[in-house]
Amino acid sequence: MGRTIRAVAVVLALVVSASQARAEDLKILSAGALEPALAALADGFRRQSGNAVRVEFATAAEIRERGGAAQTAELVAAPQASIAELARAGRITGMPAALGRVGLGVVVPAAAAPIDISTAAALRRALLAATAVVYNRASSGQGIEALIQTLGVADQLASRTVRFPDAESVMRHLMSAGQGAIGFGAPTAISLYTGSRLRYAGPVPADLQSYTSYAIAPTPAATPLARAFLSYLEGDEARAILGRAGVERPR
Repeated sequence: MGRTIRAVAVVLALVVSASQARAEDLKILSAGALEPALAALADGFRRQSGNAVRVEFATAAEIRERGGAAQTAELVAAPQASIAELARAGRITGMPAALGRVGLGVVVPAAAAPIDISTAAALRRALLAATAVVYNRASSGQGIEALIQTLGVADQLASRTVRFPDAESVMRHLMSAGQGAIGFGAPTAISLYTGSRLRYAGPVPADLQSYTSYAIAPTPAATPLARAFLSYLEGDEARAILGRAGVERPR
């Protein structure tokens, strides 16, 4: 699979003919942490409307660099701070819709012994015992960096810390890492890779938890289909999908 930006095969439906698909596919550019939620929302919207949705995933930094209109995406889903920055640059039009917030979680190789991360003290001990600490440089990575600073172990972990541009690279590194490695990321992103090779150890303790709030907004390329998708997000089905994917309701 590809690099940081990848046109994930989230073309979740086929319409009756190729010409109709080209005319009616909805194009969304999204932060990677929202991948399971956007995939399920796209499928739900397709079932309800009959229109396919194509979602391209990127890091928040890449979304800010690329903007929305230049890539012909009709909607951009990203951290609220990134959406605000795009709006100031004229790359977002209309009011953003809040999607929810995503916290931080811990992931380990599936063969690793169980670790205790139930309290700040327990997580600190687990990190000091780890052979490697792995996380990204994207939005969630900033929160993890602050967490490590709060625990007072940044200097001790410096030589064992490995960082990657995105969640995909983090997970793939952990798959081949030794049993003593510990990884961090958004639980939504972790869920895409857990199974025979990785195991979700749980969320970070509540007193260390930090959240990234996400929103979705139309670009100047938005069509009535984009507005229909925004309306779909207001319904009970979409809210339930977001919750099941690990995106907590806006507060």
